[in-house]
Amino acid sequence: MNPGSSRWLLLLLLAGWVTFAAADRIIEAEGSAAVRHGDLGRARIEARDNALQEAALQVRADVYGSFAVDGGRIHQSTQIRTRAGVRVLDVLDERLREGVLTLRIRALVEDGTGGCAEPAAAYRKKIATVFFPVIPPKQVQVNDYHGYERGIPAELARRLAATGDFLTRDASDVGLYADPLRAPVIMETTADGRPAVTRLAHERGVQFVVSGVVHDLGVERESGVLGTLWRTSPPVVARRLEIEFFVHDALSGELLARHRFARRAEEGDLLPRYPQAFGTRGFFADGFGAVFDRVLDEETAAIRSLLSCRPAMMRVIEQRDGKLYLDAGADTRIRPGDQLTLYRPDIAAPMFGAAGALSQFCRAKATVQVVEVFPGYSIAEVMTGDSSLSFAPGEYLRAW
Repeated sequence: MNPGSSRWLLLLLLAGWVTFAAADRIIEAEGSAAVRHGDLGRARIEARDNALQEAALQVRADVYGSFAVDGGRIHQSTQIRTRAGVRVLDVLDERLREGVLTLRIRALVEDGTGGCAEPAAAYRKKIATVFFPVIPPKQVQVNDYHGYERGIPAELARRLAATGDFLTRDASDVGLYADPLRAPVIMETTADGRPAVTRLAHERGVQFVVSGVVHDLGVERESGVLGTLWRTSPPVVARRLEIEFFVHDALSGELLARHRFARRAEEGDLLPRYPQAFGTRGFFADGFGAVFDRVLDEETAAIRSLLSCRPAMMRVIEQRDGKLYLDAGADTRIRPGDQLTLYRPDIAAPMFGAAGALSQFCRAKATVQVVEVFPGYSIAEVMTGDSSLSFAPGEYLRAW
């Protein structure tokens, strides 16, 4: 082969990765940033981010390398990527010297194979589960399991809370669908034209709403021999379960997910000997209840995966003496030292979503740092942004 026939003659190419990993741990790291135009707040954020990256690289890093030879010249490149999640616990030291700000932090670093790096993504999300209508209701017989409509949301709320990732509200007294056959279309709207699901954000203080419809609970019976009639009802050989779940963003009304399950139970007790309530020990011990149990576990996992990396929603309690009081307390996992970028609705932005009547949280308004945390609320200080920016009590913000 003539080396001059091509500008690039690849003699050797190596590409690979090496992973360094360790268990979750608390470590110290240092980062620096230049102070430009006197903006100390921005330099503090950049120095913090630099320190966080340094901390992440100490725990988990994927190193990718390659090189090639062209006409005797060696071209080499190296990329370092980290998937670790890092949270600042304390700022140990801050120094400003010759226009360079240096921060030393203590951080909790988690192996990032399954998590999200943004602090607010790890906060517990507030979620409500509402009434589940049954279509058609006559499929629930006299001596049968009963109470699906309120039992399903109550049990789903319990399972979501047990994951540790959610603060749940059992809103099984609330129905969203005037016509369950058209779900997830929500017919009712609030006085200002917004979807009715957004009412739950204000009344129950939640960020997400899980609703659903039970489409089928029908039984299948054994056929008579050669078409002869049974003196009594023929025995049940199978029971069907078809159920659909909907996950809405309570603040915007946007439909985030739609999950449908169609299962068939053929073993164990498919009809109880006497009426039993949904969700009891006896219900889940029977064959039909066992199928329902697996569906609820699958839906819990699906919701957890869907919402795990979403931003948190917070409501402003008040703004006083330059500090912002937020309704996110220790039970949401928020911690002193957490730095958040806050977004608020922009009414001038294009509308989108359910009923076309919601505004986007598309503009970052301020970066704040949490300075105090109490069981039911936290206090933050504005670090960057318009110093004259005001937040009204009751206003909702999205935080990253």
